[in-house]
Amino acid sequence: MRAKDFAGVLLLAAMLMNVSLASAQDKKMKDKAQSADKSVVEVQKNVQPVEKVLAKSSEVEVDPVKKFFEDATAWVPEKPQWKYLKWGFEERIRQEYWKNWVTLSKQTSDNWNYFRFRTQLWFQTDPAEWLSVYLRLTSECRAFMTGGPAVSEDMDEIFFDNLYFDLKRPLDLPISVRFGRQDMFYGKGFIIMDGTPSDGSRSHYVDAVKATLHIDDLKTNIDALVIETNRTDRKFFRFNPTRTRTLVENEIQSYGYYITSKYFENMTLEQYYLYTDIHGQREQTNRRTEYKKLNTFGGRFAGTFWKNFQLDTELAYQFGQVGRNDDEPVSAMGTYVIGTYNFPVEYKPALAVNYYYLSGDDPKTRTREDWDPLFSRWPLWGDLLIFPFINETGIARHSNTHKLGVSGALSPLSWTRVTLSYDHLWADENTFFGTSSLFSTGRNRGDLFMAVAKFTLTKNVSCFGQVEQFYPGSYYRSEADPVFFLRWELKITY
Repeated sequence: MRAKDFAGVLLLAAMLMNVSLASAQDKKMKDKAQSADKSVVEVQKNVQPVEKVLAKSSEVEVDPVKKFFEDATAWVPEKPQWKYLKWGFEERIRQEYWKNWVTLSKQTSDNWNYFRFRTQLWFQTDPAEWLSVYLRLTSECRAFMTGGPAVSEDMDEIFFDNLYFDLKRPLDLPISVRFGRQDMFYGKGFIIMDGTPSDGSRSHYVDAVKATLHIDDLKTNIDALVIETNRTDRKFFRFNPTRTRTLVENEIQSYGYYITSKYFENMTLEQYYLYTDIHGQREQTNRRTEYKKLNTFGGRFAGTFWKNFQLDTELAYQFGQVGRNDDEPVSAMGTYVIGTYNFPVEYKPALAVNYYYLSGDDPKTRTREDWDPLFSRWPLWGDLLIFPFINETGIARHSNTHKLGVSGALSPLSWTRVTLSYDHLWADENTFFGTSSLFSTGRNRGDLFMAVAKFTLTKNVSCFGQVEQFYPGSYYRSEADPVFFLRWELKITY
């Protein structure tokens, strides 16, 4: 065979080999593709649609108790709304049981067990973008099973709980004005929260004018305040006025400002000043009637650090005069620090530590050093502690106290929140020893234990349970008995 022919044969053989290899490779690839297709089909057979998976997931997450209440209230129609009128309704039902709550003695008939029914109906109209009018009517009656006042509270008056006008930046000016009867709350409620402490949580209003200067570039508001509270409700007409209810022991006028700034991220800065004229203040223990002219200057800081830690602190100083002839100078201070850590885990647990200091009066000095809570006479530390102060300076007039406390909270279900707390309290001064047989020579006020469980059942229905136990210390007589409080509440809003 010639070399030329031999080369041709080799070239033909190489071509045939390439074709064979290509065919084999194609066959392999086809086999793999068919195998992959079979695998995909098998997977598709076992995989459920996303909608079904999500549906099953949501079914698992829905709590049966919450679902029961949602189904039970599904028949309630949506609230009708009109262009120029908004309205709403709230019914609050409470049962409360108090034991030894004033006298700290089980030898007296100092036990109350009763129901509270508070009904509220509100309306709001916005005739213009810059104008709003708000009205809320309230009535609360009480049905006593044991204890109770001499005057029946089974039927109670209907009164104007709120009635105010809002001017919101008229003519695009950086100013807003709210004037009339209104609820007013600042910060943690350390200075301004409740203007009607003598009627409990039936109402909180003050008669006031609040003019706000908005400094938007600095995320800051400056509120100019004029506040007045009266011993009884004599400014507005009352429906079914069965009796004259005491709202606060004194006639009070207050003037000042409150600055709130959120210029710094995750921080709130507040600074305030109030001049307060208190006419005819009566202290419960020594029954003396006096007059106070107080200047309160203070500030508050609240911020979030490291995403989960919250710090809240406030400090205020009071100075002025007390007495019919302004013959006693005032020098008092109040402060608190609260640190809270929210754990970034399931059930949203939180742990908080707090310290409060409210100065007390040293009876050996001419200066009055006792802190006056002004418009913050509410259950600042729980309901039980508002009533022992009746024996000192008046209901919920927190003063003369150091408090160190710790609390823990978590949400075992998405619609529940459970909080347990413990507080130890001691007096700054032993001011009232000798004025009543209730007080002794020590300064240990005692220990407070509290548990609260809150439940949000639907967007319209919520409830909670609360239990407190206070063990008196050496500040009170050695025979003082523990004080107990129990409450449950059901609230329906529409």
